[in-house]
Amino acid sequence: MARRKKEAPSVHRANIARAAQMLFERQGVEKTTVDEIAEVASYGKATLYVYFANKDEIFFYVVHQHMLELLTKLKDIIKAEISTAARWYKIYLEICFAIHDSCKDSSMYFDAMIDEVDVAVDDPDLPLTYREIYATGEGLEKVAAIMMDRGVELGLIKGSLSYSETAMYFWGAITGIVRMYERKSSYYNQIGLAESSLSRAFLGLVNGYLAESEAEHA
Repeated sequence: MARRKKEAPSVHRANIARAAQMLFERQGVEKTTVDEIAEVASYGKATLYVYFANKDEIFFYVVHQHMLELLTKLKDIIKAEISTAARWYKIYLEICFAIHDSCKDSSMYFDAMIDEVDVAVDDPDLPLTYREIYATGEGLEKVAAIMMDRGVELGLIKGSLSYSETAMYFWGAITGIVRMYERKSSYYNQIGLAESSLSRAFLGLVNGYLAESEAEHA
């Protein structure tokens, strides 16, 4: 225990979260108790509450780790030079499929990531986990804005949408297709809509943003 006292709070939070994630994925969030998390993490229950307010915060800490992984991937993708329409479409699809992979790899956390988190962001007592989720969400929105801004510069995207509209339409449309496909993948495969058809679906979404001169060729 003496060694633990010397470790940073972030280390303890990560240790607890790893134990919780194992339990969440083995038996579900609802069936997992704080007592079980503390036992698997080798912490006393009272000590666990030093680092997390409750089980919900632990769950959303795990969700935030998945958000960070996705944001890192998207930032790496968006670094690429986009000087032509063909490059723009290529990078756009890479972003779409990175989002798809995030859902495919961990649908439970992906669903929580894009659902509403019922907290008051302006609450001064809001736990750190939720503040981090909000900040990372803004980072994801910025990726969408950068992508669309480059599309506007290339004359591919209509420039009339506001930042908030761009982010809302981008994430709502792409995550909608991703969730629908993952939940009905067996059905779509049966009717001949394999995973490769997702490219056409993602490109179809963009038509609503494209300048009229380009929409016919998308």
